[in-house]
Amino acid sequence: MKIACNSNTPFGAKLIRDKVNVGRYGNDGRYHDFESNFVEIQPECDNDVEALKNAVKYWENDKFGMNACYVVQAAKNGSKYYVNHKVYALTAQ
Repeated sequence: MKIACNSNTPFGAKLIRDKVNVGRYGNDGRYHDFESNFVEIQPECDNDVEALKNAVKYWENDKFGMNACYVVQAAKNGSKYYVNHKVYALTAQ
């Protein structure tokens, strides 16, 4: 997924590990190493919640992204069921 370059939503996710190489599908039909960061989304941080909601807009009809956003929002709102759930993401900036 690529988010538009004009997306300047700040977020303060907790850095778990930086410089993680993941395979990124290229126009040539092959995967290439791509450097990213592995982060934990912080439900108590408004910017993290907004950044995730913004990213979900680019995942049309994708249940995984929508569910991650739901879990983060439920944890933020104090849902006892989701309070111990964690949401992780890969990000490149």
